Amino acid sequence: MKRLLTTGLMATALLGAALPASAGLLVNVYNGAGASGISGVLDAMKTRKADYSTVAQVINFSDNGNAGNYSGDAAFPGNAQDWFGLSATGWIDIATAGIYDFRSYADDGVQLKIGNTLMFSDSGYHAVEFRTGSTYLSAGWHAIEFLYFEGSVFGNVELEARAIGGTWKLLGAEGGVQTLAVNDLPEPGSVALLGLAAAGLGCARRRKQ
Repeated sequence: MKRLLTTGLMATALLGAALPASAGLLVNVYNGAGASGISGVLDAMKTRKADYSTVAQVINFSDNGNAGNYSGDAAFPGNAQDWFGLSATGWIDIATAGIYDFRSYADDGVQLKIGNTLMFSDSGYHAVEFRTGSTYLSAGWHAIEFLYFEGSVFGNVELEARAIGGTWKLLGAEGGVQTLAVNDLPEPGSVALLGLAAAGLGCARRRKQ
């Protein structure tokens, strides 16, 4: 136990400079990327710098007021309007192992990955629709990548999560599944190191209790 705790804290220190973080998800906007659906967003992420970046506590954006299932819709970051793509990346904190549901409500398309698991993917242009996926998650930190694109006219998107059988809440909202933003998703080796750090910090919390 002591060795794991020490290793976890060392890993956290090593990652501290490389992975500055805050609550929420790192949101990048790519103007023009919405013309090719999800593939356009992925291409933009690989080939160019985002036109606008911010950290968002929740994904609840709209360009036409409160258009979804939750109030308090924010304008899209950078006041993006038509034919843009958006990525939201970071980590989710799973307090208790189990099956978790994730759901988007979006106009237009979306894609969600938790770790290496593709939860859902939609490259269609359409009015608001739900997309839902479920997976078993161990306790601890898991990488998340959520993509969204908007064609023309109205656009809005929400991203929710819940433990199976629980109440839907916006991902990152108080009382729900919490998130952690980083400057970028780290390389696989860093992912493993961060997982070890999270495990060590988990041990520290348990020992403190």
